[in-house]
Amino acid sequence: MRFLSLITLLLLIDLATKHTFRFYDTSLNLPFVFFEGYLTIEEMTLNYGNAYSSASTAAEASLLNTIIIYLGSALGMGGATWLLINREDSASTISTLPCVAMLAGGLGNTIERLIYGNVCDWITLTRPDSDHYLVMNLADLLLWIGLLGLSLTITASHRFRIVWFIFSLMWVSWPLADLMFD
Repeated sequence: MRFLSLITLLLLIDLATKHTFRFYDTSLNLPFVFFEGYLTIEEMTLNYGNAYSSASTAAEASLLNTIIIYLGSALGMGGATWLLINREDSASTISTLPCVAMLAGGLGNTIERLIYGNVCDWITLTRPDSDHYLVMNLADLLLWIGLLGLSLTITASHRFRIVWFIFSLMWVSWPLADLMFD
């Protein structure tokens, strides 16, 4: 039951930050600079696509892209739920955190997409002297953390963990490729 509380807390924090940036963007005195040239909160972006195919209007988002988003979300959240339900009683709390992160992130983006038809992204990653940048939100970070964390907890087989970690790292790195290799 404590996992449900943590999922709910992370989900509420994610939705509250998106709501703040969606509706109060002009009164926030942006930008917030955390690491000059790398990590800022400059502006809010409404994303109708996903991390791998951004769309700034509903017309730019294809039906196939929308189906992939919902299908991927359902599969990821279903898998994370299955892992949480079927975990061993002796499983440590830390081993369930990737599933908690994936559920909170997946629910956050899905709820926002169902209500508004898009997702509010507001964390900007870039690097100095680059024209490329990546804008994301807390739910995206939770999904990435969960995906990478699963590689450490999903199985006892070290080979499978290595394969899963490499797959996860490639999946997470794909949106960062333009940013890293200008």
